[in-house]
Amino acid sequence: MCLCGGSPLPVAVHTGFESAFGCAVLEGYGLSESSPLACVNRIGRPRVPGTIGVPVDGVEMRVVDRDGKEVPDGGVGEIVIRGHNVMKGYWRRPEATAEAVRDGWLHTGDLGTRDARGDFRVVDRLKDVVIRGGFNVYPREVEEVLHLHPDVAEAAVLGVPHPVHGQEVAAAVVLRPGRYVSPPSCGPTCASGSPRTSIRAESGSPTPCRRGRRARSSSARSSRRAGGPADPPLTGVGEILVPSREGRCSGRGAGGA
Repeated sequence: MCLCGGSPLPVAVHTGFESAFGCAVLEGYGLSESSPLACVNRIGRPRVPGTIGVPVDGVEMRVVDRDGKEVPDGGVGEIVIRGHNVMKGYWRRPEATAEAVRDGWLHTGDLGTRDARGDFRVVDRLKDVVIRGGFNVYPREVEEVLHLHPDVAEAAVLGVPHPVHGQEVAAAVVLRPGRYVSPPSCGPTCASGSPRTSIRAESGSPTPCRRGRRARSSSARSSRRAGGPADPPLTGVGEILVPSREGRCSGRGAGGA
């Protein structure tokens, strides 16, 4: 049995690890502000790769909209946590504490969903959502599909400025040793891997976007730009370092078990 946390674990890595080593991977979730574990998959309970399981004993979790109202199962909203594990506050930062903990609920800044069984799933960081032409695109959703390509070792997706759409969706891709993949070849993987994802690869000149069947999700309306930096900057835990929408750097990538 292996426990995994610190960063969302791509489903391709999760299933590949279990297949290679023959052990169960239990993915969990939490923050420093939640001491830190709040939610985890359990042995003896059906597990779905990509989920973070159910809250630990004594802890409540919800998915809420911008007004703090709980969203129906399957809907995307902010994950909030309440329980004995939630911090008392930030040291000498009452304003930050008031912003993070409201009516006893810790607002994590993470977007997620809850299914009918009660399992939670992290969709993305609230601040990392790319708004392209008025539609929300979740970078992690695109990263999951890029990881389906057999030659892709890591992928990080972020928004870049666009004169018409406001933002465009770009991907930094790290290949496995000894492999070469041209950016346009990522298109078929994204088109076939998810009906909600499309990609435009740029290698000199734009390649027409290849899409799957028409989808309800806004991400099906998006284009993507793919590139392959030889040595992208990494965080201390090995994640690809990308600039956030607020101008700071944050880690995104394959995670680990």
